[in-house]
Amino acid sequence: MGAVAGSLTLGQALLIGGATAATSAGTAIYTSAAAAKGQESYARESYALQKEAIEVQQGQVREQEAVERYKMQNKAQQIRSRIRVRAGESGIGLGGTYEAMMRQVDYDAEMNKLILGRNARNQIMSIRSRQQPIRQQPMSPFLEGLTSGISGFASGLQIAQNLFPRERK
Repeated sequence: MGAVAGSLTLGQALLIGGATAATSAGTAIYTSAAAAKGQESYARESYALQKEAIEVQQGQVREQEAVERYKMQNKAQQIRSRIRVRAGESGIGLGGTYEAMMRQVDYDAEMNKLILGRNARNQIMSIRSRQQPIRQQPMSPFLEGLTSGISGFASGLQIAQNLFPRERK
């Protein structure tokens, strides 16, 4: 060989750089694949817990809506009863002003139900929007290995050049 003792040929430098690159790439691919598998398992478990929590919260909103709807119906019924009592006490019956008040009570009750339903749907949509997607796109093991391989090759060449400096002619 044309190499002087202690100096490095281009082929040797490439061989050292290639070996370092292969080692770096292999390690990166293995580590990346293992980490991706662990992250995927964690992401699935986290997603399942989020889904369960969201279902519980949605159920609570629906229960709260049912309770509020019941309260509103009772209140409207109480108001109707008061109007009937006042009409009976006055001896007029439910015509005229009392009839108009009854229609207003019915209208208010329906509007309150509509608003309550909209608010409940908005709360449920807000709860659903907080759920995170199951996967964050990690770097693929191939790309991570390729990147590490290139980095390892450059490092290997640098190490080889430092260990076996070329003699200048």
